[in-house]
Amino acid sequence: YLQTLIDPQPFWEVDLQDICSIKSIKIWSSIDVSSSSVDADKISQKLAPYWLIVSKIPLNDCNGLQDALDRSDLSLRVTRGSQEFEWTLPFDTVGRYIRVQKEK
Repeated sequence: YLQTLIDPQPFWEVDLQDICSIKSIKIWSSIDVSSSSVDADKISQKLAPYWLIVSKIPLNDCNGLQDALDRSDLSLRVTRGSQEFEWTLPFDTVGRYIRVQKEK
C-alpha cells in the first residue's frame, strides 16, 4: 500500500470476523527474496512511521488516522522500519480489527 499517491495515510486492515484474543502482531516487509539486504532495508524504512491499531469496532468509516486512533482499543506507534517487527500485546488484549496505518 505504500505505492499509493492518492491517500496521504494509507492503511491495510484485517477483519478477524469475531472478537478474538490477540497475543502478538507481526509485520513483515513485502520484499522480494532476491533483493539485497541494502535494498530490503531501504524498502522497510519507507513504511515508518506507522501505527498498529487494534479495535473491537469497525474502522472502515474513519476520517483519517486520528479518528482511527480515537476509536481504537489499543495502538502502538512504530517509528523505525525493519524487515520484521513484532508487537507483543498485553495479556488480556481482545479485538476484531487490526490495522496498519501509515502516519504521513
